[in-house]
Amino acid sequence: MTTATLPLTAPGAPVPLHRYAMWWITGLLLLTTLGFWPSFVTRLGTHDLAHTAHGMVSFGWLLLLIGQAWLIERKQRAWHRRVAMLGIPLALLMVLTAIPMMRVMLKAMAVPEARPVVAFLGAYDVGALFWFVVLFSVALANVRRPAMHGRCLASTAFLGLAPGLGRFFMWGMGMSPFAAVHATMVLVEASLLALYLSDRRAGIREWPYAGTLVFFVLWQGIMGPLATSDLFARFASWLTAVN
Repeated sequence: MTTATLPLTAPGAPVPLHRYAMWWITGLLLLTTLGFWPSFVTRLGTHDLAHTAHGMVSFGWLLLLIGQAWLIERKQRAWHRRVAMLGIPLALLMVLTAIPMMRVMLKAMAVPEARPVVAFLGAYDVGALFWFVVLFSVALANVRRPAMHGRCLASTAFLGLAPGLGRFFMWGMGMSPFAAVHATMVLVEASLLALYLSDRRAGIREWPYAGTLVFFVLWQGIMGPLATSDLFARFASWLTAVN
């Protein structure tokens, strides 16, 4: 997504994005929707405003990524630029709806039985929000480098998979919340590694897939201890106390 004029890809130059990006981002959307199906999709209108707003904006973000990948694949660059006008406000809404959603969720830490799971999921969300901002900022700074720009935006599609597919592993396979999130993150890491190796074979040296892989590996190791730390408890108390 970009509001700037992108240069046409020269013959033999690296393509701006993996040729199957539209399809695997669609797959991520379907898997995420599957995970949220019983607890969110089939119960629209029964949730608090914070969760409903963030869920709808996240769904719209993935649809935008799919649409932009489709337009680029068909070399519809003029339409790509027009549709990209939605990208910045939608990204801002992703951040602005994530914060109150986390605030509502972290209030459940006051319930002792729920505290370990809520803190664990909250720690994931904090990291995912941070990395979303990093990827989107780098994408904006590289609108004239289509290969970098596209891979940064495509990488954001993986951030919602852990809470989405993780829920499927919980209700569909009986996993604990901790095991479900870790299992999903391993699948995400394997997918990012495959995309990175595919780029390497094609002679593409952009870093977003590798960088997002490193983020997932590091955060998978950090978020458990972080969730049980006094630092995170203080952060949760501060966030939930904000009026």
